[in-house]
Amino acid sequence: MAALVRGRPKPKVYFEEWDDPLISGIGWISELIEIAGGKDAFPELRKRKAAKDRIVSPRDVIAAAPDIILASWRGKKVVADQATV
Repeated sequence: MAALVRGRPKPKVYFEEWDDPLISGIGWISELIEIAGGKDAFPELRKRKAAKDRIVSPRDVIAAAPDIILASWRGKKVVADQATV
């Protein structure tokens, strides 16, 4: 995978592990983003193992200006709005 994206522009990616509070992805997520050819929007948080140490604000996310936002709220049920179904 890394060879396929080498030399291409690297989009900035914000991976959201949780939504309330906003928690950025842990180290292995940051590594996957890089392997896939992206740049982590919050690389300074990648080595912080505790989720409480990776909390970011909506303003932080806006200021980071990610090109891509991924969310993976493990264990949280998502209910579709009936108007969109």
